[in-house]
Amino acid sequence: MERQKSKLAKTKNISDVVRTTGDGLIPLDLIPEILIDLPVKTLARFLCVSKHWSSIIRNRDFVKSYLIKSSTTTKTHPQGLIFTFKSKRHRKHFFFSSSQRQDGDVSCVASYHMKCHSQPYTAMTPPVHGLICYGPPSKLMVYNPTTRRSIALPYVDAHRTRMYHYLGYDPIDGDYKMLYGALYYGGYLDTSTRLLRKDHVVMSFDVRSEKFDIIKVPTERATRFTRMTRYNGKLALLFTGYGGFGYCYSGYIELWVLEDAVTHEWSNKNFVLPRLACRETLFQVFCVIDDSGEFVLAPETLRAPTFYVLYYDPKNNSMRRVDIEGIAGKKQLQFWDDDSDRRTISIFPGHVENLLFL
Repeated sequence: MERQKSKLAKTKNISDVVRTTGDGLIPLDLIPEILIDLPVKTLARFLCVSKHWSSIIRNRDFVKSYLIKSSTTTKTHPQGLIFTFKSKRHRKHFFFSSSQRQDGDVSCVASYHMKCHSQPYTAMTPPVHGLICYGPPSKLMVYNPTTRRSIALPYVDAHRTRMYHYLGYDPIDGDYKMLYGALYYGGYLDTSTRLLRKDHVVMSFDVRSEKFDIIKVPTERATRFTRMTRYNGKLALLFTGYGGFGYCYSGYIELWVLEDAVTHEWSNKNFVLPRLACRETLFQVFCVIDDSGEFVLAPETLRAPTFYVLYYDPKNNSMRRVDIEGIAGKKQLQFWDDDSDRRTISIFPGHVENLLFL
């Protein structure tokens, strides 16, 4: 009898706590602090726990706080690479992701996400807070690799116009905006009187004010840049060159870093790559890991059995290879495993988990 009374007393106390906190023994104000340390896949399952938990996870401020933490806390939220490959035979783009290199890593496993038609005016732009914008202007989609959900954007009639698309973010209002033009992109001014002479510029777009600005590019070798990247938190123009003969060849990197957008001030940095074994493979420098300053190189073409990337550390003048499993040898993927002519289109670093459910 006493044991039964004790059991009833415990049940009553728990009921009081439930009525007080609304979620069992966990105080309401501690729930967001606990949830923010969990991976997105776990949070997606927790949406079904209760309406209160669902409202917390979907709350705009919580999503923003989670994004900030995943962008700054690399130990609990490691960042990744986003790969885009092109199937020349089937005229399609394929998207994969993998973790960025950690000290001691010699391999990692990639995840396949999606494919889309390869159109002449489809731009491969960096992900913004983990969100990828892809497709031709008339069928644009925004995709979240973390939640594997996407949303279709309004139709744009661009059949007669050479149009590119870029995704931007306004940190003040917390709004994502789509620009059919660009945030930073290369262009030229046809102001010279000399035949075939064009002045190269970089066009910038302020996502908040929605205004364009022109940034002049140095008239030296910077005019032949092939890629844009971030270097120490600044916009940089990247060019890769190669030379050599025999079984090995050497390469070099020219980097032009934008120091001041108002005064159009640029600084120049040059790096000589260690000699690379040729093996009929040509490498390209695709991006820079902003935190470590390492350059990411990869073969231009995919060859079996394993795709890999090379991390070049200019501080130590060292190169390290990391195999990316699950790309070159991926089977049973339509339009992928039956094409021998697949090319690396882009590699973007700094991919983070985004809790935004599209």
